[in-house]
Amino acid sequence: MQHPSKGTIDCPDCNRPLITNEGFTSWCECGWNIKKIRPNFELSLEDELIYHSFKNQSETLMNEILSSQSIHKKIQSKHFLLYSFSFLVMALNISLITFSFYLLVFHYTNVLAILLSIVLLFICWQGRIRFQQIDSPFLPRDEFSNTIQLINDIAKQLNVAKPDYYLYDLDFNAAVMRCGTFNSKRAIIVGLPLFYVLNPQEKVALISHELAHFSNNDPKRSIIIGSVYHSLITWLDILQPECLWPSHQPAIEAFFEFLGNICLYLISRIPSSLLVIFHLLNQQDSQRSEYYADLLGATISGKEAFNTMLQNFEYDHIVELCTQRITVQKDLSINFLNLLTTMISEVPAREKKRLITVSERFGLAIDESHPPTFFRQKVVDKLAPSQGQYTLSSETHSKIQREIEAMKDRIHFLKIDEYKEQLMLQSSW
Repeated sequence: MQHPSKGTIDCPDCNRPLITNEGFTSWCECGWNIKKIRPNFELSLEDELIYHSFKNQSETLMNEILSSQSIHKKIQSKHFLLYSFSFLVMALNISLITFSFYLLVFHYTNVLAILLSIVLLFICWQGRIRFQQIDSPFLPRDEFSNTIQLINDIAKQLNVAKPDYYLYDLDFNAAVMRCGTFNSKRAIIVGLPLFYVLNPQEKVALISHELAHFSNNDPKRSIIIGSVYHSLITWLDILQPECLWPSHQPAIEAFFEFLGNICLYLISRIPSSLLVIFHLLNQQDSQRSEYYADLLGATISGKEAFNTMLQNFEYDHIVELCTQRITVQKDLSINFLNLLTTMISEVPAREKKRLITVSERFGLAIDESHPPTFFRQKVVDKLAPSQGQYTLSSETHSKIQREIEAMKDRIHFLKIDEYKEQLMLQSSW
C-alpha cells in the first residue's frame, strides 16, 4: 500500500498554508473544519442533559484528581450515592412484585386487579437482575500460551488474582468481567485486532489497565450497576409508546389509542427520570474508576506507552474501513490484520494531531463510562511514572504475534461474516 500523497491548500478562514493528505480530513489550528461529532439521530431532552453534562463532569473530575495528586483515597466514598440509588431501584422492583402478589391474593375476584398484577409481574421479570454470561470464545491455552503467560505475569505485578477465564473477540477493544451467578469467575476478553497492532509496551499497558479493574473490584460492582441499568431500560422500553398519535388507525380508534399513549408516556417519565439520575451518578463513578485503572496500569507499562495505547482507540474508523474493503474487494491476497496494521502505521502525523485536537476540544471518549481520551492522557502524563515496572521482551512479543497470526485467516473471514450480518440488520430496520 502506498503512503497517502501530500498537497497544500490555504485555510479559508485564516489563509494559513496547510499540508493535506489524500484520504484524510484537511483542517486548521484556527478551528476550520474541526467538526464536533454528535450522534446521528435526534436526542431526547433526557439524552441532551446527559450528553452536555458529560464533558463538564469529566473536566471537573480531571481537575480534582490533578489538584489532589491522588485518586485511590477518594474512590470508595464516591460509590455511596450510586449504590444508594441502585438499591432504591431494586427496592422499587421488589415493591412492585409484592404489590402484584397482594392483588392476586386479596383481589383475585377483580379482573382488572388480576390483569394489573400480571402486567406488573411481567415488567418486574423483564427487569430482573441479570448475571453476565460468557458469550466470547476461549483463548486456546496451548496455542496462546505466551499471551496467557503475559496476562498472568502482569496480574502478579498488580498483586491481583489471575483470571479464571481467558477469552477473545474481534472488537477493537478489551474488557474484564465477572461471569456466572453468586460464585462469579474472573474473565478477561482480549480484542485480537487491537492486541495485534499494539507494540510490546502498549500490549502491557492494555492488559495492565484491564486487570487493574480487578484491583478496585469494578467488575463485581458492575453486576449491581448493570442490573439496575437493565431494569430501568426495560421499564422504559415497555412503557414508552413509539408515537403518541397512531396514524394508521381510523380517527375514533386513534383518538382512544392516543389517550392511552398519553397515559403510558406520563408513566414512562418515572423510569426515564430515574435513568437520567442513574447516568449522572454513574458517569462520575465509572470515570473515576477508569482514571484509577489508568494510573495503576501506567505504573506497570510506563506513561508513554500507556498514552500511545490510548491513542489507538481513535482508529476504530480505520477498523471499519478495513472490514468494508476486505468484504467488497474479495481479494484473498489482502488479509484483514495485515491491512489494518498497514493502514494504522501510515496514519500521517497531521491526522494524529487532528484526532487529539478534536478529542481535546469536544471531549471525545470511548463511551460515556470512560473519560475523554485527552483527559485520561493528561492525568497519566502528570501522575504516572515514566518507567514501568514490567518490560515485554521483543522475543516474547514476537511469539505473541505469531500466536495471533496463526488465527489470521479465521479472523479475516469472521470479520467479513460479522460485517455482512451487520448490513443485514441495518437493511431490516
